[in-house]
Amino acid sequence: LPSAADCCWCDGDTPDEKRKVIGSEGKEYVLIMSDEFNELGRSLADGKDPKWTALNESDYTNSAAVRYMPESVTTAIDRGAMVRVDKYNQSNSERVWVEYDEPVRAMKITTENISDPAFAKAVNKSFTSGMVQGWNKFCFTGGIVEIRAKFTMGLGFWPALWLFGNLGRAIYQKSNDGLWPFSYEDCDEAYEKQPFPGGATPQRISGCDPNPGPGLHPYQGRGATELDLVEVGDSFNGAH
Repeated sequence: LPSAADCCWCDGDTPDEKRKVIGSEGKEYVLIMSDEFNELGRSLADGKDPKWTALNESDYTNSAAVRYMPESVTTAIDRGAMVRVDKYNQSNSERVWVEYDEPVRAMKITTENISDPAFAKAVNKSFTSGMVQGWNKFCFTGGIVEIRAKFTMGLGFWPALWLFGNLGRAIYQKSNDGLWPFSYEDCDEAYEKQPFPGGATPQRISGCDPNPGPGLHPYQGRGATELDLVEVGDSFNGAH
């Protein structure tokens, strides 16, 4: 197994038994990146962390009402969770607090109302929260991703974990025009000829293009594909 010294992207606190896994097809996968978030009070602000960037941007995708702030993201001790009394009965929303057998250290993202009217006007948003990206820092082409996470409950939250092709960048819409959500690699002439509704941009790096530009292969489509690991929508104040 690779040691922490051999794996430059691996967290030294990751247990040895987590450094390899057998996939569903029987193939062995070796750990190439991990983060246990054990260092308390860690800053993920731009330029502060080698693996992650906590954004300092207003989100204008999906009618979002949030300003992402690096101050909304840190690492802290997590001692437990609110869990359903009856997880199989959706009509029963009763919850109880359950402490973990042992506290864990984790990344913590906090969402809050913006109480300062001047700041709310300046950022054109009603809430602060956090978005953490690994864009242009760590990239891989395939394998297995494992994440342990706990999500909040309450009306209006939409937490998510996803992978995103490095050619684009989430919430930076101009970077994604013609790249998200395309995953086509081969040439599909019929698709290329069809009109795109609402002025949408066709695939920028097309598999039908014999001369896509420097560093790109002829007749090979590229895109910024989004692979959702989980999206948690809560439209009924904790009922779902």
